[in-house]
Amino acid sequence: MSDITQADPSFERIRLEPHPDYLPTWQVACFSEICIGMLVASGIEHVLIDLDGCLTPAYHHYDIDEKAKPVIAKMIATFKTVNLASNNENDLSGVQDSLGLTNVFTPLLPDGTFLGYKPEAEYFDRIFKELGFPNPSTMLMIGDDPHHDVAGAHRMQIPSMLIDRLDPYGFF
Repeated sequence: MSDITQADPSFERIRLEPHPDYLPTWQVACFSEICIGMLVASGIEHVLIDLDGCLTPAYHHYDIDEKAKPVIAKMIATFKTVNLASNNENDLSGVQDSLGLTNVFTPLLPDGTFLGYKPEAEYFDRIFKELGFPNPSTMLMIGDDPHHDVAGAHRMQIPSMLIDRLDPYGFF
């Protein structure tokens, strides 16, 4: 048996653990399973929702999952603000208007200046500023990406919720 294929007894003791920044505060299978009462009990007042892969099945696909719409409506009735937080650089005002969301945060400022993508601090700093600097523990970032959504939020002390990607087409 070669050295490469021979079992190394120390290998079994090595266990890779994910970095804590990538572990969500909560995780649900799909957006429609979000328990709003649990979020209220946890002190959440401001919600940030990723678009692509969380509310829609794919990037640049703007058909919102019908099962998500009643949850968003209940969020709007419950929380101080419900906002879209996307790395999509397109104009998402139509999505904002159709869902009745408070704000849309993208990598671009209204004048077209590039600010940065999630998970960069500049992206979240803008959100803090525009929402009036709320306590981060009263915010929630809901997304489908452990790097952009979960880790970005956690680095700013914002709780996170990881949604398994909407994937009716088998892209992921």
